[in-house]
Amino acid sequence: MDSHVWQRIRGLFDRAVDLPADERAAFLDAACADEPAIRREVDAMLRADAQAAASSALVHANPELVDALGEQAHQRERDALIGRRVGAWRLQREIGRGGMGAVYLAERDDGVYVQRAAVKLVRAGWDADALLQRFRDERQILATLHHPNIARLLDGGVTEEGKPFLVLEYVDGSTLAAYCDGARLGVAQRLALFLAVCDAVAHAHRSLVVHRDLKPSNILVDMDGQVKLLDFGIAKLLQPGAAGVATATALRAFTPEYAAPEQIQGRPVTTAVDVHALGLLLYELLTGRRPYGAQGSTPAAYEQAILTQEPQRPSRIAVQEDDQTAAFAHARSLLPATLRARLRGDLDAIVLKALRKEPEQRYASVEAMADDVRAYLAQSPVKARRGNVSYHATRFLQRHALATGFAVVALLSLVGGLGVAVWQGRVAREQRDVAQSEARKSDAVVNFLTGVFADADPANTDGRNPTATDLLARGVAGIDAQTDLDSATRSALLVAMGRAHSGLGDGKAVQALMERALDAAIASGSLRAQINARIALASAMSTNSRYQDTLEQYGVVRRMIEDNGIDEPLLSARVDSSTGIALSNLDRAQDAWPYLERAYAVRLQREGAVSEDVVQMLPVSSVVLKALGRTSEAIRQIETSYHAAQATTDVPLARRALIAHAYSLALDGAKRYEESERLCREALDLVDTIYGKGDARTVPAMISWGVALRNLKRYPEAVAVMDSVLALERKHLQPDHRRIAEILVNVGSAHALAGDNAGAIGYLQESLAVSERRNESTGRASVRAMSAMATALEGTGDYAHALDYASRVLPYTEGKGAHFAGPAAAGPRLQHARLLLRMQRMPSDCAPLDAVLAIAKASDAARIEATILAAACAAANGRSAEAQQKLSLLPAQPGALEGVNPYAVGLLAHLRDGG
Repeated sequence: MDSHVWQRIRGLFDRAVDLPADERAAFLDAACADEPAIRREVDAMLRADAQAAASSALVHANPELVDALGEQAHQRERDALIGRRVGAWRLQREIGRGGMGAVYLAERDDGVYVQRAAVKLVRAGWDADALLQRFRDERQILATLHHPNIARLLDGGVTEEGKPFLVLEYVDGSTLAAYCDGARLGVAQRLALFLAVCDAVAHAHRSLVVHRDLKPSNILVDMDGQVKLLDFGIAKLLQPGAAGVATATALRAFTPEYAAPEQIQGRPVTTAVDVHALGLLLYELLTGRRPYGAQGSTPAAYEQAILTQEPQRPSRIAVQEDDQTAAFAHARSLLPATLRARLRGDLDAIVLKALRKEPEQRYASVEAMADDVRAYLAQSPVKARRGNVSYHATRFLQRHALATGFAVVALLSLVGGLGVAVWQGRVAREQRDVAQSEARKSDAVVNFLTGVFADADPANTDGRNPTATDLLARGVAGIDAQTDLDSATRSALLVAMGRAHSGLGDGKAVQALMERALDAAIASGSLRAQINARIALASAMSTNSRYQDTLEQYGVVRRMIEDNGIDEPLLSARVDSSTGIALSNLDRAQDAWPYLERAYAVRLQREGAVSEDVVQMLPVSSVVLKALGRTSEAIRQIETSYHAAQATTDVPLARRALIAHAYSLALDGAKRYEESERLCREALDLVDTIYGKGDARTVPAMISWGVALRNLKRYPEAVAVMDSVLALERKHLQPDHRRIAEILVNVGSAHALAGDNAGAIGYLQESLAVSERRNESTGRASVRAMSAMATALEGTGDYAHALDYASRVLPYTEGKGAHFAGPAAAGPRLQHARLLLRMQRMPSDCAPLDAVLAIAKASDAARIEATILAAACAAANGRSAEAQQKLSLLPAQPGALEGVNPYAVGLLAHLRDGG
C-alpha cells in the first residue's frame, strides 16, 4: 500500500469517525465516489472501531465478567493444547501469549534426540491463509539468520487443524530490562548488553532483514547472561535491487509504543525503523522510562506524541520529581543526580539522534549507533554531538515555518557563526592567559625546589649530609627571603613545601604551611590560587584528623566552583572524592557515599577504570559500601577495574597492587575470606616487586593480609604479620607518629585474638600513650584502642577495668563525632552491655540490650548475642515468659552461634537447662 494511499484512508477515517453513525455513509459516498478500494478500507476500519468500542463498553460495564470469560476461554484453549503433539514436538506448558497467539514450552517427541524448544501457535480468529503465508515468510527469514544473539529457527509446519506453527530456540531467561534492574547493572554494563543487541540487529540488516518490532519483550537475557533477540515474525525481507527499501505493507504489524514515525504514517519501512526502536530501547535501559512521559498515556496518544512531540532528554527525565526516580537510579546503582550526570551530554546526544523524526536524520546504520556507544565507553568523542545546534534550529524552523521564513535561517547561520567565532576567540585568550600564569608559577616552583635540593650536594655542605628536615626548613626560609614574589607564586611554593613536609609525618607543620599558602592566595586575588590552597589545607587538616574542619574547607571550595560557574568536572570530582573520604573518616558512611559515587562516575567516564584517580578511590569506596551493607556493589565496582587491568599490560604495577588490595577489602566485606586472603597476597607480591621487602610502602597491603588471616582464624600467622608491620613502622617513623598509634591497635587486637591478652594490653597501653602525647585522646586510634583494651581486659577476667574502658567508648557510638556509627556501633554497645551483665550492673529494664537490638543492619552474631543476653537479663529479673519468648527468636540451624562471645553461649546453655 502506497504511503499516500494510507494517509488518505487514515484521513477519511478520522473525519468519518467524528460524524454521527447515520451520516457516515453519505459522507463516504461523496468522498470515495471513484475510489471503491479506499471506501472498503475505511469501512473496515470503522467496523473495527465499533467493535472495539463495544468491547470497551462491556469491559467498563462489567470488567470482572469480561476478565472471567476471557480467562475461561484462555484456560480451555490451554488445557486442550497441553500434552498435544505438534509435528515432532509435544507441548508442555504455556510460556507466553501475545496478539497473534501463544508460545508453549515443548520437548522433541520423535525419539531422535532430546531437545527443548519454544513452539509458537497462532490463536483462533485470524485469516488462516494470510497467516500461513506470514509464517512461511518468518520461517524463511529466520532460516537466513545465524547469529549467537538471535534465537534460532529449529522447525516449522502446520497442525492437523491447519494452524501454522514455528519451533524456535527456547531461551530460559528474563527480559533485558528486568535482567539489568534485577542485577542493578550500572550504565556501562547496560551499554555492553545494548551493544550485543546492536550487533544482532546489524547482522539481520546485512541479511536484508528488518525486525520492525524491536521492544523489551522481544529481547531476553538467558541464564548465562547472553542476549537473545526473538520474534522476527513481522519482519519483511528487503528485496535485493530495491535500494534497500521495502514497499509498505497493509498490515500494521508493530507495537505502537515502539514504532517509528514512518511506521505510524504508513510510509516505507527501512533499517531506520530499527535504529529508532533501538533508541527507544536505550532510553528505557538508561532511565527506566519512555521518552514522552505523560503524553503517551494510551497507545493512540503515544502514536501522536511520536509524530509531533520531541522526546525529553534522558538526563532530564532521570531526575524528575516523583516516587519512581530514586528507584530507577537505585536499579542502576546510582543516585538520581549521579545518573543525570552520567547521561548528560554524550548519552543524551546518542539517544536523541536515534529518535529523530526524519529517518535520514538518524544514524545511517545500527553499526554507526553502536560505534558512538563504544566511543562513549572509551571516553572518545561521539559523532552524535556534531551538528546538534543546526539540527534543532532546523526542527524549530520546520515547526514555525510561516512565522519565520528562510531569511531567519540565513540570519541564524550568520549570527551563530560570528558568535561562535567571537566566543572561541575570547575563550582562547582566557585559556592562554591562564596557561601562561600557571606556567610561570610552575617554573618558579621547579627552579626553587631545584635550588633547595642542590643544598644536598656534598660540594655545598662540606661533606655533611643534611637531613630532609634541614632541607625543607631552608626551603621555607628561602621563600620568606624572596620579597619580590607575587602572592600567587608564593602560595604555590608554600603548597609545594607543605606537600614535601607531609612525608615527614609532622602534620602540624604541614597545616601551618598550608594556612600561610591560603593567606597568600587570598592576598593575590586569584580564584585558582585560592582553590588550590584550600584543597591543600583541607588535605593537611584531614591528616591531622580534623575532619570537620576538612569538610568546611571543601564546602568553601565547592561554593567557589559553583558561584563562579567553573565547569571542570574533574576538579569537582576531586572535591567530591575528598569530601567523601572525610565523611568516611567520621564514620558517616551514609553521607559519604553520594559524594564518592558522583566522583567515581565522573572519573570512570572521563579517565577510565584503571586511571590513577579511579583506582585511588576504590579502597575507601569499598570500606564505605561495606559499612552500608552493600558489599556486592563494591565488588562489582572493583571488578570493573580489576578485569580491565587484567586485559592490558599498560597498567603500572603500583596501580595493579592498589586494585588487588581494594578487591581484597570488598571480598572481606562479603565474608569471602579465602578469596580476600588470596587477593591480599597478590597485592603484597606486587608491592614487594616494586619497592622490595621491608619498604614502608608495603605496610597497607601487609595490614590487610594480617586482617584476612585473622578473619580466617589463623591467629598465630596474623600476629606474626602484624608484629612485622609494627617493626617496619618503628624503623621508618618517629615514635609518636600517628601511624604507630594506629598499628599498635591492630597488633594488640591480633594478640588478644590469639589468646595473648596480657601482651595485647601492653601494645594497647602504648597506643593510648602515643595518642595522649599527640593530644589526640578523642581521635579514632585512641577510641579503637580503648575498645580493644576492654576486650583484652575482659579476656583476663578484669571485668571492672574492662567496663571502665567500654564506658569511655560508648559516647563515640552516636552523634556526628561517632567513631563507631551505624551497624559498627553494635560491637562496642554489645561489649558494654555484656560487661554490665557480668558485673551485675545491668538495669532491670535491660535497656542497653534493647538499644543494641534496635541498631539497623547489625551483624547476625551481634543480634543473636544481644538476644541471649536480653533473655538472661529478663530471667534474672523474674520475667521468665519474656526470657522464653526471646529465646524462641534464636535461629535453630547449626553454626548460628559462630562469632558469639563464649560468655553468651554459656548463658544460653544455662537458660535452656532451666536455669
